[in-house]
Amino acid sequence: ARQVIPGYGHAVLREPDPRFVEQRRFAKENISGSDIINVVWKCFEVVPKELQALGLKILYVGCETGDTELLHLVNKGETFASSLDALQKIKAATIKSSVMILNGLGGPKYSTQHALASAQLMNESQPDYLSTLVLEFPFGSQRFEKGFKGDWKEMSRLELFQEMKLLMENLHLNKTIFRSDHASNHLVLKGILGRDKIRMSHEIDMAIQMVM
Repeated sequence: ARQVIPGYGHAVLREPDPRFVEQRRFAKENISGSDIINVVWKCFEVVPKELQALGLKILYVGCETGDTELLHLVNKGETFASSLDALQKIKAATIKSSVMILNGLGGPKYSTQHALASAQLMNESQPDYLSTLVLEFPFGSQRFEKGFKGDWKEMSRLELFQEMKLLMENLHLNKTIFRSDHASNHLVLKGILGRDKIRMSHEIDMAIQMVM
């Protein structure tokens, strides 16, 4: 006989999808004795520890932004709180995290809140690695822009650098390896935050001056 096992809807270690939570509530009220339901929910307690025991050393997390409004606009299915919760669970499982933030994700309109919220998310989670990539559209941006209902435009190189400057200024990290060296990046930055924060901020300033 075939069986249907409810899934999370999100990656392992993420905050449960609200739809899954509702499914569990319904199951608890109506079929609380189901072994399948109980096993699935138990996974939230067991999986992180088992992954660590099996030798998983690092998880790559595409947070993209810490701003809840922007996460909604790009249909990410996450919030600041759920992203922080995921990163804290990774740390609690003694697994390293490598987080990616997308430079230019919100366009000029959302640039400030994107940078500030992303910095706050990193400050509260203190990831082991942090990288930034520039938003690119190899197949066109039309589908992406629909979520903004005409309220988004691509950022200039100057605006991207200014957003990076704001992000860097507001990062307060203790020992995070930072990389901005992907092929999409217009400026290569490498260092450890916060040890190299002043130097990298200066490099961003120099890049801004060059394109002004």
